[in-house]
Amino acid sequence: MTVVLGVDPGVTGALAWLDTNGRLEITDMPTVELITSAGGKRRYVNPGPLIEHLQFYRATDAVYLERQWGQKGDGTIQAFGIGDAFGCVRTAVMATHLSYHLVAPGTWKRWVQCPPKKKGGLQRARELFPAYADLFKREKDNGRADAALIALYGLAQLGKVKLKWNVERAAAR
Repeated sequence: MTVVLGVDPGVTGALAWLDTNGRLEITDMPTVELITSAGGKRRYVNPGPLIEHLQFYRATDAVYLERQWGQKGDGTIQAFGIGDAFGCVRTAVMATHLSYHLVAPGTWKRWVQCPPKKKGGLQRARELFPAYADLFKREKDNGRADAALIALYGLAQLGKVKLKWNVERAAAR
């Protein structure tokens, strides 16, 4: 059995473990809220619990981590936050000595045929993982959906699945 971890690395992201038997486990990205120098609050990826999650699932064969970068129109604080979260997650994965691959958002989205709209990942995850649709019922579950779809893409890259994936059929075997 092969197990792949798909990671949407933002503070609203998630970790999704998917195996070739169709079992899917999702954990929301562990975060911590800190007070900024201006007195406001800001959430950051919390590396301690993240490393604990990664160590708990030591049987993971590969990690597929969505590559992040600042985009035109991002403010400096937003761009720094994206880079900080990505760097924290990548460092945690490296610290646990798991094999990992970076994947651009457009690459995995094209492969899973994800609709282009913001909620497209949620819609596609419900279609491809009907037995787990409850994990993707809220709009804020888009990080979970993306992580699950990235994990599915990862299994395909390892030659373990084709796009005609249906978790209910795989689990019934």
